[in-house]
Amino acid sequence: MQELLNCEDDVEDVFCQTFQISHTSMGETVTIDLKPMGSEIPVTNKNRGEYVDLYVKFLLVDAIQRQFQAFAKGFHSVCGGRALGLFHSVETQLLVCGRKELDFATLEESVTYEDGYHREHKTIKNFWTVVREMTNEQKKQLLHFITGSARVPLRGWSSLPIVIQKNGADSAQLPTAMTCFNRLLLPDYATVERLRQRLFLAVQFSKGFGLT
Repeated sequence: MQELLNCEDDVEDVFCQTFQISHTSMGETVTIDLKPMGSEIPVTNKNRGEYVDLYVKFLLVDAIQRQFQAFAKGFHSVCGGRALGLFHSVETQLLVCGRKELDFATLEESVTYEDGYHREHKTIKNFWTVVREMTNEQKKQLLHFITGSARVPLRGWSSLPIVIQKNGADSAQLPTAMTCFNRLLLPDYATVERLRQRLFLAVQFSKGFGLT
């Protein structure tokens, strides 16, 4: 689409495109007119903006209308009611998905520890040293690794209690997580370098259940 919009030559000659498109549905190729008699209307330098707008509308609205209606019905059956009308789209997204901003300083204060770990334990101090070195994107990946979501609940960390539990002595084992319980299982690594390496490997290459 961007190439079409940026083209400085004769669009009609270069792209040979009309206001008709093709897409695959249930294994079959289906042709759609983006406007009445679209197959007979060439895309030109003058009307290419309209073509792109109609194409985008088809992809994001028309093509998924049936699926979206099913989603909307399910969403309103769970979250519907008069109260929903009090929120605009951004506020609704915040309620459903949580906050994007990550305040890990506050998280550090709210985390609890089990099986021998505590705030002053060497491995825990090393863990937070590594976390403070992370970029914001890496922190999102870590949060997703532990909880299954890269966002903070609307009410903050207080509604997302995270536990760091000792998982054996120093070893080659990677950290693991129980996302349903927001629990990080962290071996008692002997050095900060080993902890950093193992944690980054676990977070970077983890695959599994996710909420966002």
